[in-house]
Amino acid sequence: MKRLFNALIISLVICGCNDNDHQDSNFSIELSSLGSSNNVVGNSISCNLSINQLCNDDHFITFSIEEGCGFVEIGEKEYKQGDVIKYPGTESKIPFIYVPTSKGTHSIIFSLKNSAKEVFASINFEIGEPKLTSTIKDIESTVLINNTTEFRLIIDTDLEYIECLPKFVKGYGEILIGDTKYAGIHSQNPVPLEKDNLILFKPTAGGENRIEFLISGKYGKSCIHTIVFIVAE
Repeated sequence: MKRLFNALIISLVICGCNDNDHQDSNFSIELSSLGSSNNVVGNSISCNLSINQLCNDDHFITFSIEEGCGFVEIGEKEYKQGDVIKYPGTESKIPFIYVPTSKGTHSIIFSLKNSAKEVFASINFEIGEPKLTSTIKDIESTVLINNTTEFRLIIDTDLEYIECLPKFVKGYGEILIGDTKYAGIHSQNPVPLEKDNLILFKPTAGGENRIEFLISGKYGKSCIHTIVFIVAE
């Protein structure tokens, strides 16, 4: 489901430097987003924090999420609200990623603080529920024991990342998804999926083999696709 993107930028400018700096420069911050009109739970939103007219002092960045749930990534490091980020003072624009983990309205407030003053800026997003469905193609309903059959698992989603965890509900055998092999009744860790996935299945038990594929994003959205094979001995 698509939701309209709504970004609101509020910048509060407060005077900024100590007398020891021998200048009367003000500093301010602004938030902007490069997101699309289809922001959904689990997908990253590219943003910028712009910083203007800093003085010769240590500056620290924090943020809070007034509505919604999520986290921020700067570089390759993840930050949660309340974490203190020391600003190196060399960049006027800091790119970051906001990852929402709940749907609805999200309101994020950033602050920049030195020994004398603190300034704030906020940005709002409307976050929708992601789409996630699956289809099986090129499947044979009857296969021979210890013979390998293949089929395709097609994913229709607007999520950036999806993963799969297969499980034998009935029967026994081996499943190969990409380079990851699953054997037995209990599966290991989930494997990342593409939109179109070739899956190999080698049954080692005759009769009905029932396999569940749990397909999910990182933050709650999931679906289960069940496949039944009749294995001839």
